[in-house]
Amino acid sequence: MKKILITGTSSGIGNFLGKELWKYHTVYWVSRKESLLDIQEFLWDINDENFVHHISESIDTVDYVILNAGVWYFDRFENISLDKHREIIQTNLLSNIIFTHIFSKKITGWIIFIWSISSKKSGKFWASYSASKFWLRGFAMNLKNESKLGIHIINPKVVKTNFHHHSKIEIQGKFQETPIGDILNTVADIIEGKEKRFEIDL
Repeated sequence: MKKILITGTSSGIGNFLGKELWKYHTVYWVSRKESLLDIQEFLWDINDENFVHHISESIDTVDYVILNAGVWYFDRFENISLDKHREIIQTNLLSNIIFTHIFSKKITGWIIFIWSISSKKSGKFWASYSASKFWLRGFAMNLKNESKLGIHIINPKVVKTNFHHHSKIEIQGKFQETPIGDILNTVADIIEGKEKRFEIDL
């Protein structure tokens, strides 16, 4: 049994991973919403630096951190407000860098970044989101070269979750999809030592 901290467990991929991994491991739930599980929860906004310090002070060590928190406003670039562009960069990029900086000494094993295939490919209607993931991918690649921690990046395609509820443009059928179970299986393989690749495209 491993100790695993997961960010962005309010909904979507993080929520699914938290509930499934909780069956076999000790899971720390970082979210804006309660899990309704018998689980240790930290409920607040990942963008609040004081909140991240509180998490770090409350946990001795963890084996794995799964950085999954993110937002996506799926629309034409000019239709997305400047406040939403800032939110995308703050949540998807800066909050993950800050969390890693504050929490890294508590991690005994690996950081798993749940990214997106948009960190490697261009598309339509996701300019700011893709930019945040490009930057974050660069951060993880460089961190791998200097950190003693193990680093993995998982890049799914579109995953059918309520993550896209802010989208103003219909995405169903327009992009290749990744079954959410494939992400869980990849995370499980990393934990079991079966998956050694630094970056995994799904």
